[in-house]
Amino acid sequence: MKKHIAFLLALVFSCTLFTAAFAETSTGSATVVTLLQSLTSNENGILFDVSYDDASDIYYLYMQQDGLGANASLAKSDADYLEQWYTLRTSLIDLCTNAMTLVKALTSSDNPSVAVVVRNDTDTDDILLTILNSIVIYDSVDGTDLTGK
Repeated sequence: MKKHIAFLLALVFSCTLFTAAFAETSTGSATVVTLLQSLTSNENGILFDVSYDDASDIYYLYMQQDGLGANASLAKSDADYLEQWYTLRTSLIDLCTNAMTLVKALTSSDNPSVAVVVRNDTDTDDILLTILNSIVIYDSVDGTDLTGK
């Protein structure tokens, strides 16, 4: 998991560079999705599926990686796995923050949102973590649930 965290930190840095490069441009949502998909593509086994919901003006970065479901389960009872989970979560919050900055710089939307959603690798309908606009709204490990469901 540590090499994946390093990748996510590099991704955060890349988002910052792209934001600076495109700060004066207004871009359509399809182009933003393509750019975010390009920024998140990697060879580290972390899969990102980027999409845009125009009704809610939210850019979704769905993340999936082999073993994440097992790691999340272990984090509930093992301090070492919990520390790694929180490190991953912090990296994804940073990614969300930088993606939001990029989206705001590239679009003319008044209030776009970015959600990073971590899917369970064994059941992609099972969500492990949801971060919306850099706020953790759901975390299956520590029980955070601001979704109201």
